Amino acid sequence: MNARRIAIVALTIVLIGAVFAGAVSALSGKAAPVVRATLANVRDFNSVAGQVDSYAIDGGVLFKGQPGAWTQISTPEQVIVSAVAVDSTDPSIVYIGAANDMAVFRSMDNGSSWLRVPLADGFVGGVTDIAIDDAQRLVYVGTDTAGLFRLRDVGSSVILSGHLLLDAPVLEVVADSTGKGMAFARTEWNLYRAENFGLAWVAVNNLQSAPTAIAIANTEPAQVYVGTMDRGVLTSSDGINGQLPTPV
Repeated sequence: MNARRIAIVALTIVLIGAVFAGAVSALSGKAAPVVRATLANVRDFNSVAGQVDSYAIDGGVLFKGQPGAWTQISTPEQVIVSAVAVDSTDPSIVYIGAANDMAVFRSMDNGSSWLRVPLADGFVGGVTDIAIDDAQRLVYVGTDTAGLFRLRDVGSSVILSGHLLLDAPVLEVVADSTGKGMAFARTEWNLYRAENFGLAWVAVNNLQSAPTAIAIANTEPAQVYVGTMDRGVLTSSDGINGQLPTPV
């Protein structure tokens, strides 16, 4: 009889604990974070040298972690995440773009809270890519219908400080963080280079091929690499001259 009473008391304690935990969870309004071992439909990915965890977007949802353990990061309600970029000088600063809103969102606390930064009115579309110039505190945002935006991160807020309207979706944006202010953006058929730290943009006309990918190495001097449709990889330290085919 004593054993039965002890079992009943123990079961009661467990049930009370479960009810209490559920009540606390309901009051907090926060569900347990989703954790995945693998991701299936990654649209964008960002990692910072020296940091164990990376950010990835899977099916419009933001995750942070590493292969085998990806934890979903809460983002603003109804936002379909399309792009992510992390400040390499302060990995707690994260930018995401929305596929269904002409806006970017900045977090200064690893995704615990977000500041919405609207880009433009009168455009239906969303963000396609984000690049950060850490040295100049500049953020470049590509969109599918409104071209390319330049923003300045001043700490307390993010200020819109430039706009290049294009007639084609921006597919990719890159920027160096060496202080040189090198930045490039590409559409399906054209490559654009930033001048005066992104206050103006010019078309790069000497590729003699359509650009298919771009990347910048933060070397000294900074080096840009451009993949092309039929000329292989071209490289330059200034984006204008010296572009030479490089074996893939």
